[in-house]
Amino acid sequence: RSLCTETNCKAHPGCKWDGANCKREETGCAAKTEADCKADSSCLWNAMWATNTCIDNPCRVHQDEQPCQAVSVEMGAPCSPPDGDPYYCSVSVCEYDPTEISKCYPKRCLRTKEGDCNAESGCKWSPVWTPLPAGPPSTLADNCVEEVCQHVSDTTCNADIKCEWSTALDQCVERPCVKYPEEVSCNADTACHWDTTGVPPMCVQTACGGYTTQLVCGNDERCMWSTSGPHSYCAEKTCDMYMYNNQCECIAVPGCTWVSNAANSHCAALSMAQCPDLDVAFVIDGSGSMWRPFGRHARGYTALLEM
Repeated sequence: RSLCTETNCKAHPGCKWDGANCKREETGCAAKTEADCKADSSCLWNAMWATNTCIDNPCRVHQDEQPCQAVSVEMGAPCSPPDGDPYYCSVSVCEYDPTEISKCYPKRCLRTKEGDCNAESGCKWSPVWTPLPAGPPSTLADNCVEEVCQHVSDTTCNADIKCEWSTALDQCVERPCVKYPEEVSCNADTACHWDTTGVPPMCVQTACGGYTTQLVCGNDERCMWSTSGPHSYCAEKTCDMYMYNNQCECIAVPGCTWVSNAANSHCAALSMAQCPDLDVAFVIDGSGSMWRPFGRHARGYTALLEM
């Protein structure tokens, strides 16, 4: 029987009339509206790029960290991967937290457009990645982040590792550096470093990162004013900063020792001074997948080291 007419279409099980054509009636998550989709833990609202559909939640089947963070969803048209690169148009959609009951759950704020991101409750656009003209648009999903530090009391605010209470503003504010979601962009900021001592690892301010002038920087014995790089900044003192004949300055720094030899006398960390030299070779994949930023790695290390 022809389904080209509205009457025949509506009479056929599994079909629906959209006003002009007869289409297959979706079931399960695919049939849900955005509100119903977000309210159902078995579903995930996919609003990346030009896609606006409800899909089955791909996170809930995983209980281990690595397979959880490896889950990705295709962005869909108009994103078109060059040379068949499977990662160019895919976005990591799951977050792992061992303290949660489900452990693996969908990330919030998965938006690739600034307007859509800011319009979603609890989300804000905070550019971290700016893809090259030929780079992957999937990196744009990392720019839409969850708004944090909405606490109204100093107690709950300071208990949140991402927040601190500002007495000057009398409100809860985001700690410096937590805006960077992964290691590469974090370490690119001279005031920040990637901290792997917590779970999950996160970007935190260095001990000297809060000092913005040479005067206040020099008042802290842990810090020194650095003019290396494109701009001056307050850097944390490290043993390898003391070279040539600076033996006295070197041994005055806690944790540093002077290593004397004919070839290269230098200041070194006490914990590593007796270690022999080690040659390390890196083999880097040159395929199209290297376009994609690796994001926050499970243990806070750049994923290149696993290759």
